[in-house]
Amino acid sequence: MKHLFLLFILFVTLSLSAQTEWQKLSATKASDFGLNYTLPKTIIYIDAEYTKTTLKAGIYYRYAEKLLGIANPILEDSVFFSLDKVDGESTAIADPNSASMVQFKSTIPYLVLNSDGILCAVNCSPDSLTKNAVKPLPQNYVVQEAITNSELSLTEETLASGSTAKMAELAAKQIFRLRESRLDLINGDNDHLPKDGEGLKVIFEQLDKQEKALTALFVGTQRVEKFFVRTKITPTEIDLNHKVLFRFSKHFGFVSADDLSGEPVYLDIKATDRKEFLAADPKSKPSDKKGLIYNIPGKGKVTISRNNNQLFEQEFTFTQFGIQANFPVDLFTRKKAPAKAILHPITGAIVSLMQ
Repeated sequence: MKHLFLLFILFVTLSLSAQTEWQKLSATKASDFGLNYTLPKTIIYIDAEYTKTTLKAGIYYRYAEKLLGIANPILEDSVFFSLDKVDGESTAIADPNSASMVQFKSTIPYLVLNSDGILCAVNCSPDSLTKNAVKPLPQNYVVQEAITNSELSLTEETLASGSTAKMAELAAKQIFRLRESRLDLINGDNDHLPKDGEGLKVIFEQLDKQEKALTALFVGTQRVEKFFVRTKITPTEIDLNHKVLFRFSKHFGFVSADDLSGEPVYLDIKATDRKEFLAADPKSKPSDKKGLIYNIPGKGKVTISRNNNQLFEQEFTFTQFGIQANFPVDLFTRKKAPAKAILHPITGAIVSLMQ
């Protein structure tokens, strides 16, 4: 029984450990008190939403206005695309260029990293912070399905007609008969009305299906689909001017940046708050000094445009437009009051610093 209890405790402990995204690293003598960590780097996801519309002409489109009074039927088969929306959001990945090791020379301090190995806290828990989860890209879906002739029941007279004009005329007459049948049901003039409301509902549904299928022979059909595509951008330290993000074609939809069949959609990233490192020696960098490195991020404006029309504009925090600074190591190794720090997992900036 005792062994079973110990196994249960071990199982619960492992389960809780698997659920958390934090990993605690303690300085030990075996590793010469050295701990490895990385800082985050900003990335941008650009999501495009577009629509595909497929039009098919009905076989009797020439007779739509004459027989049914429909003035604007679909005249020919066609497929076209429209760009509906462009959106963007930022998140971060571990920056391999910021991979560092800090040596504390003491067993007091510990680091807390997230699942990507990014430094999130020193000597405390960052549970109040959550990783910036990127919204999942929506699934493509059909907005409007084209009417099919699977439910269509043409009369024997229509099918036996020798000309298209005659078939169209008989199909139009069948539509008017269906409308008359529906009106009789509404007015209660039908001697064979079902006794329950559910049966009446089924009859109405069948009449609607037949009429829509027959009418489609004159007006044509339309299928509408929504598509979603995501592009990942990793900015650099310099501004980005009018980079072709992707191209969009009325005839083919979303195409790659080098596919000239589409019109270019441009991406601009301009620093609006670029941090500069102030040091006595202008050649020195924060990472050259010993200590625990953190980010002081800057800001930048992301603009997406097409045909001189702005599709998206938003300011984001960027580590690429910032600098790195250092915590003195002894700040966290004091025996009486070691400091505690929480860093943002997306920017690597200081969220709080406590004694």
